[in-house]
Amino acid sequence: MQATWITNLKDKNFNRLETHCSALAYMDDTLWIASSQTELSQILSIAESFYDMANIQINPSKSILTTNNPPSNYNPIIFNNYTLSIHSPCTPFKFLGCWFTLNNKHSQQTQLIINESQHLIKIASSKRITDTHARYIINTVIIPTIEYCIQNIVLSQATCKKILTHHISLVKQKAKLSRTILTSTLLHSQLYNIYNICDIQL
Repeated sequence: MQATWITNLKDKNFNRLETHCSALAYMDDTLWIASSQTELSQILSIAESFYDMANIQINPSKSILTTNNPPSNYNPIIFNNYTLSIHSPCTPFKFLGCWFTLNNKHSQQTQLIINESQHLIKIASSKRITDTHARYIINTVIIPTIEYCIQNIVLSQATCKKILTHHISLVKQKAKLSRTILTSTLLHSQLYNIYNICDIQL
């Protein structure tokens, strides 16, 4: 980084200031796909040589290794002096904001989405906000977050209703409304117009 400026118009003298600073950047969500373990090892070897050349530091412990092959056919893969273990096919892993499993069972993914929604509602309920604020947070923060997470799965109606119940409870709490008020009242477009994840998913 440098800057140059004139100090004398008559003699056209210039001053120059130059400095060097380190650049800091983050690299997230890199996906390596290979048809065999040998091919994957070659890809990782090329990646390591690039990181060394560019003086890039990475944290291999955050890497996840998944495979469709039986674990018995697996030999340890070393990535940047770190041994990668096979991720369990029953345990969800997150990539680009979505949860995935290799066993095609979505129960754990669904529970993680419910937990995330409940966590956001819990944060909002502890804040000094109005019912209008609560509606805004639900419609513009929580619903889009859930909508992004369900790009690769379909939630059941029961799950959608469970999530909606927490959203409605938050608005009722902040509006100091009775719990017996119908949910349809808060969903009405001319009233609170709370977005329903059941309708968004259709």
